[in-house]
Amino acid sequence: MRKRSLVISFVDSFILVYQLKAESGMNLLRPDKQILGHDLKKDEDMDLTGKTAIVTGAGRDIGRACAMRLAKEGAAVAINYFSSSEGADAAVAEITAAGGKAFAMQGDMKSEADTKALADRAAEEFGGINILGNNTGGLVARVKVAEMELSHWNEVMDLNCTASFLMTRAVLQHMSEGAIINIVSQALQDGIDINYP
Repeated sequence: MRKRSLVISFVDSFILVYQLKAESGMNLLRPDKQILGHDLKKDEDMDLTGKTAIVTGAGRDIGRACAMRLAKEGAAVAINYFSSSEGADAAVAEITAAGGKAFAMQGDMKSEADTKALADRAAEEFGGINILGNNTGGLVARVKVAEMELSHWNEVMDLNCTASFLMTRAVLQHMSEGAIINIVSQALQDGIDINYP
């Protein structure tokens, strides 16, 4: 199976691919999605037993929900967090209590050393890597382009682009087949109204 890289918007993201439902109860799954050789259909479970997944930014919110669902489907999950240690540790406790395999590891995904350490540990503990969910990212701060310092631009790019590149590169050293899912903001598709004067 070929490696796959999907760049899809927040709305069409990992939630759809792994059949998560929004807390509102709205089913966001599209019937035409396929990953790891599985045709995904509405409310169909996916058996990921024997697969290993890494989810970055998984100490809370979307990343945590993705990690929990992957574990529910049988994958061993490496949960990366930057500052949300409490959420990451709670996710690991919940996964292992249910008989699954997981570990949490703090790391800055903008760091080559940290991305390599996470990929190496996941491969060593779980025997390879099949799924990467690049969920690291954020707004940093709302700044008009005309007023933006280069340092701010670089911070945004490092967090939202370089981090995914570094993690993907580190994982590819251990992945012979599988899926790489890059989760991005809806703002990429819609843009942001910055209210020009």
